[in-house]
Amino acid sequence: MPANLADSRVAAETATAFVAGLVGAAIAVPLGDWMLRANGNQILTVTSLTELPVVAGTAALLAVTAVLALAVGAPCFGGVPRRSRL
Repeated sequence: MPANLADSRVAAETATAFVAGLVGAAIAVPLGDWMLRANGNQILTVTSLTELPVVAGTAALLAVTAVLALAVGAPCFGGVPRRSRL
């Protein structure tokens, strides 16, 4: 497999994981805050500028995890996995 094809697949997987993590964290952080407050838990008040790095960091962590999973799995499958054409 050409190196540039493998690189493009890794870049596509990283971008997809980052966007999915960003959307998921952007939903989960305010929802979790609301659920904890609704159940009587005391939560420290933070601004949106403080929550933004938390959401972006969670998305970046998921993207790095996806790349590491691909790096660990690639030798097992003889390269970057291909999509089946069924």
